[in-house]
Amino acid sequence: MRRRLKLGFFPAPTGHHVAAWTTAEGDVPNGLDLAYIEGLARTAEAARFDFMFIPDVAGLFYADGEGLRRDSNALFFEPFTLLSRLSAVTDRLGFVASASTTYYDPFTLARMFSSLDHLSGGRAAWNMVTSYQPHIARNFGLDSLPPHAVRYQRATEFVEVARQLWRSWDDAAVLADRANRVYLDLGAYHPIDYAGDYFQVSGALSIGRSPQTEPVLVQAGQSPDGRDFAGRFAEVVFSVAPTKAQAYEQSALLADAAAQHGRAREGLAFMPGAFVLIEDTTEAARAKFAELSRDIRPEDGLSMFRSFGFQFDPETMLWDMPFSQLPTTDGQEGRRAAIASIGGDVDLTVADVGRLMGASRGHAMFIGSPADVAAGIAGWFEDGAVDGFNIMSARIPKDFERFAREVIPILQERGVFPREYAHRRLRDNLELPELPDGAGHSKLSDEGAV
Repeated sequence: MRRRLKLGFFPAPTGHHVAAWTTAEGDVPNGLDLAYIEGLARTAEAARFDFMFIPDVAGLFYADGEGLRRDSNALFFEPFTLLSRLSAVTDRLGFVASASTTYYDPFTLARMFSSLDHLSGGRAAWNMVTSYQPHIARNFGLDSLPPHAVRYQRATEFVEVARQLWRSWDDAAVLADRANRVYLDLGAYHPIDYAGDYFQVSGALSIGRSPQTEPVLVQAGQSPDGRDFAGRFAEVVFSVAPTKAQAYEQSALLADAAAQHGRAREGLAFMPGAFVLIEDTTEAARAKFAELSRDIRPEDGLSMFRSFGFQFDPETMLWDMPFSQLPTTDGQEGRRAAIASIGGDVDLTVADVGRLMGASRGHAMFIGSPADVAAGIAGWFEDGAVDGFNIMSARIPKDFERFAREVIPILQERGVFPREYAHRRLRDNLELPELPDGAGHSKLSDEGAV
């Protein structure tokens, strides 16, 4: 069977272009408007998107007041609460919740994901993040963010514990034997006893085996540690690949990382971000992008850089200096390298990259008519550079609705994207390998995963 294009939807409430909300017609969207977000989820499901990707930062994204003042996407729901609600107003759309291995504990998070997988009928996924913003550590009583290597060591143990907990009950745990007054089958009970460098966990989850056994595991790291982590655990990889050449390179590195852990590349869906802006014609789209981008101040994009591990002082920095000369810290290594490569390849200045980051955050850009955008996305997939994309609309809801209404049908007509969901469970719709039988999992039918 031919593998098909996978599509996720990444909803920034006011759009992924930093200036989009300032030129929006009508009311400015609000990340706390539940009816608005429910509408986005319904639109995504009607268009047959595989999942809705909910990012989460365990605090405010910006450390500085000036960056925060301009952040139109600062206020947003906690993902588990939101996705529990959205699972009740959709039927097949998957949901990716970001959650940090640095600030959660394995038992609590494993229980939350099992609950979400039950509530949604097998549509939950976990974007495994280690967190990278130093100022947020103080929200959790820490003086500083743990070093990069330590965060990934802790994350490895964290996921190992969670996976054991997800298997602490077999599928058929409930006997409900009235005659013998036995409700649970203790033969289906498998408490864990884990002792590691970071976690000591004994016991079993207080919730039965969920429809997928465990959520689909998603990861977005691009550093050497992040790639190794993805090769060990990830089933979907979300990354920054601004060019097709970089997508090929990242896909090959992922294949190598997976092989190091005895896994095949086919077990991972590589889905980088895709920034889209759509107008009736190519020229109109380019003109609209230029119009929006004229409203970007370099500092709008650069205010993100502290989080990505760049050091700068906007008061004293030379905006015309080569971006490659900007000093770095122990932040988000993979994202920093991808951004640096943009500046290095075409000798951009700090101001140039600041404006670019304010527009696309460094992701691949597909700007044009519906036919242009469809051809670009299908071309990357058909050429083997990607397995799919996480769609990041410049203007929400405008570009997202046009993508769903006009680009999706072209992809369907081209034969690369399905007209209907084939399954109920997210894992099956993403064409991911079944979990190993040795893990004690017996696959539920589509009918059983309601």
